[in-house]
Amino acid sequence: MKIKSLIAYAIVLLVIATGTYVFFNRASTGVSHQGNITIVPSRVNVVFGYSIPTYSGIENIYIMDTGTYTKSNDLGTITTGRMGVIESSSGSANVPYENTFDIVVAFRVKAPENAAYASKENAQIELTTSNGFIVGPENGANGNEYTFASSGENTASGWIRVNAVWDNNGNGYTLHAGGTLSLDSVKLWCWW
Repeated sequence: MKIKSLIAYAIVLLVIATGTYVFFNRASTGVSHQGNITIVPSRVNVVFGYSIPTYSGIENIYIMDTGTYTKSNDLGTITTGRMGVIESSSGSANVPYENTFDIVVAFRVKAPENAAYASKENAQIELTTSNGFIVGPENGANGNEYTFASSGENTASGWIRVNAVWDNNGNGYTLHAGGTLSLDSVKLWCWW
C-alpha cells in the first residue's frame, strides 16, 4: 500500500511540475513578438551615405529605446538603448513589441558644397510613415535636431553631423505584436 501511495504522490507532483513549466514557458502562439520597421523600396526617397557621407547625406536611421540614450551622442558608436538600425534604402529593423521607441535620422551637412552654412538652420529632414502610425510629412524642427560632431559649425566652409529625433513629444512610439511601420519617405533638404 505504501508503494502505491508513493507512486500516486509522485504522479501528482509530476503533473504539478509539468503544469507549472507549461504555464510559465508557453509555446509560441504564432504571434510575432517583434514589430518590423521597413523602408518602402517602391516609394523610397532615402539617399544613404553608406557610412559617413563625404558631403551631405543620411548616415543611418536608428530605432532607439525612448529615454535611454543621449540625443546628442553619435549613435553609431554606442549600443545602449539601440533597438535597431537601418543602414540602407532597402533596410529594415525588428523591434520588441509594445516597447516605446524613437526614430532618429543621423545625417551630415557640408558647406559650401550642399549648403550655404554648416548649420542645422540650413538643413532639414522630412519623414513620412504609414501602417503602424502616421507621421508626416513632418519636418524635423531645429528643437529636435542635435549636433553630435562638427568642424566649422555655422561657417560657410565646414560640416556638421546631426541627429533628427522623432519621439512623439517625449512619449515614444510603439508597435503591437506582429505590427509593421513603413518609413515611406525620408528626405534631407539643404539650402543656400
